[in-house]
Amino acid sequence: LERLELQADGLPVSADVLSAASDFTLIYKDSRVLVYLANPLEGADWLFHLSDCDLMRKYREDNRLCDFQAKTFLPTHNSGTYKVCTDCLQKMRYQNFDGVRNRHREYSQRIEDSFNLDEFFNLYPIYPVVMRQEVPLF
Repeated sequence: LERLELQADGLPVSADVLSAASDFTLIYKDSRVLVYLANPLEGADWLFHLSDCDLMRKYREDNRLCDFQAKTFLPTHNSGTYKVCTDCLQKMRYQNFDGVRNRHREYSQRIEDSFNLDEFFNLYPIYPVVMRQEVPLF
């Protein structure tokens, strides 16, 4: 039933229910998920997170994860669209993404601009998660 909710409206999440796989993807129970702020702040970037990135760690330290939703697809809102968190791409080194080095900036910008969640979940299947080790996020 929870997997169906992840595909529909999503589930509110807190730090104690999320873990990170050895590939740094976010795990809710036995499913890979993306996590996003349920009510983005006015003027803030509408990001979704795929990994235990530095920004997610900051949110946990500030106890902001109670405002997040976990899903297996992108939310749709009338007032904007979400884009992938580049800190997540950097943490995972997704398709050799490297937002730090200038000589890779053009390549990394293409990866960010053309990011496709369906392709991501083809590389990192939603369910079941078969990993050697899961790491708690607290």
